Amino acid sequence: MAHSTGRPVGGIPDIQRHVHATLFNVTQDTVEDKRKAVQIGEIKANAGYYESLVMNDFARKLRAMDYGIRRKGRFFEIAGVSDAAIDKFSNRTKLIERVAGSGGSRTPGRRPIWPG
Repeated sequence: MAHSTGRPVGGIPDIQRHVHATLFNVTQDTVEDKRKAVQIGEIKANAGYYESLVMNDFARKLRAMDYGIRRKGRFFEIAGVSDAAIDKFSNRTKLIERVAGSGGSRTPGRRPIWPG
């Protein structure tokens, strides 16, 4: 599912083109001839690898369209887009960083704490 905006902060969404991938939790066992839940533990454990494949493919396609890219940690940004422009449309990131800095958690087993 493709989106062009992120979650709103203060009622205003930021521009953020992104895609969500979904997986139906069912597979067909042809030996037992019945449907079963998908075992995705190994896929999830290797999520970083799959993410890097997707990001590398995206960067390659951007370069093929003559966009420059600049590395930013394990991700990248489109070269020529100023830090000020990125900062202007990064309200959700700022919120997450602020909450994480105040003791909010995204740790497995702990419910995230988000300001109301």
